[in-house]
Amino acid sequence: MAVPRTTIWDCAPHTKAKHLILEKYLNAWFPILGRYHQRIIYMDGFAGPGEYTGGEKGSPIVALNLAKNHTANFTGELNFYFVENDAKRFDHLKSMVEEDKYPANFTIDLQQGEFANVLANDLDNFDQKGLPNAPIFAFIDPFGFSSVPYHLIHRLLRMARTEVFVYFARNAVNRHLENDKVEHHIAELFGMETITIPKGPNRMNEIKNLYERRLKEAAQFVGSFTMIDDRGVPIYDLFFASNSVKGYVKMKEAMWSVDENGGFRFSDKDDPNQLMLLRKDPANDVVVLIKDVGSTSKLVPIEKMEAWIETKTVYLVKHLRAALRLMEEDGSITVEELKKDGSRRRGKTFAEGTQINFS
Repeated sequence: MAVPRTTIWDCAPHTKAKHLILEKYLNAWFPILGRYHQRIIYMDGFAGPGEYTGGEKGSPIVALNLAKNHTANFTGELNFYFVENDAKRFDHLKSMVEEDKYPANFTIDLQQGEFANVLANDLDNFDQKGLPNAPIFAFIDPFGFSSVPYHLIHRLLRMARTEVFVYFARNAVNRHLENDKVEHHIAELFGMETITIPKGPNRMNEIKNLYERRLKEAAQFVGSFTMIDDRGVPIYDLFFASNSVKGYVKMKEAMWSVDENGGFRFSDKDDPNQLMLLRKDPANDVVVLIKDVGSTSKLVPIEKMEAWIETKTVYLVKHLRAALRLMEEDGSITVEELKKDGSRRRGKTFAEGTQINFS
């Protein structure tokens, strides 16, 4: 993506899709964590001016408005940290925040400066105040690949209850991998002294996979998806990293909720070992995946299959159940008449305790 030179700029369709995913995820994240914690923290590392030329709201205002207008009753503190380096964009965002009113339990900290410097200082302050136990969601959406050092992402993810949603400019890294002028930025991005990936048809995937492996050193659950336009051309990758299975599932639900007919979708189609995400009816793909993975056990509880689909694939439990119905209909599986607790199973359902026979 080209870096805008103006204070505000047009909101591209892929940005609208990204913000819709963010909004849908936060719609679940705020009430879930607000119910159990007295303080939650939302960070936007490249906050921008707060709006676009067409009047669309930027990510900081999206987050503030969603929290303010949510039907859930937040009794604890909601701390918002917005970082923007450009002075004019920072002032524009500041004026937008100040022209609105927010609940007394909202604290909004606007900080002008380089994201990496501000984040390092904030994390030091969190350590001193004992805030790392507060849940943190960090939205890190830069232009390009500089100013997002891996050691800070790693530090964030090593804190309890932290989730990161980060833009990864795979195409830009590929173009500049041999550029001596920016090699230090690329080294910082991966947290490695040197990055050597030979040129070839699979290098783009290898770059993406390397970053994913690095994130997995700090987070148990990492999803990597590619934003592509209506011509099928990749734009960039978005990574979600978390140590919470519930957070990981909620992010997948948010991504699946984006209408693929809108012209943009998330896809792993550039990885031949992955299945495409966001088909209208993914049940057949899940059938193929189940058969490909296979089972070493003849009788498998539904809970085990649900845990697998949630933590090891891009799919959701509802996709699994639709796939199992297809497999039962064509005789690929049989389902025990009695559930594990001895009660009878309702036909074509896969409720708790259902046992699936792969023999």
